[in-house]
Amino acid sequence: MVPYLVLSLSFVEEDWKNISEDAKNLIRKMLTYKPEERISAKEALNDKWIQNNAASNPLDTKALTNLTQFRVCFIFELLIL
Repeated sequence: MVPYLVLSLSFVEEDWKNISEDAKNLIRKMLTYKPEERISAKEALNDKWIQNNAASNPLDTKALTNLTQFRVCFIFELLIL
């Protein structure tokens, strides 16, 4: 069995101040490490934030950059363990 890493996801106010709580909650659900606990693609598409906002609110560039960096750091941590 492969051990799961415990990572902490935080939203730095300066970078995320214009992002709604609903959007942050969706991001948390999508970034859950354990696949059995992670939101599915179908569930994500049916999420409250996607249904109410996706077409009208483009993703903030800084937030997208931070998500990309989070993924890169995560992969790096997996490689060094």
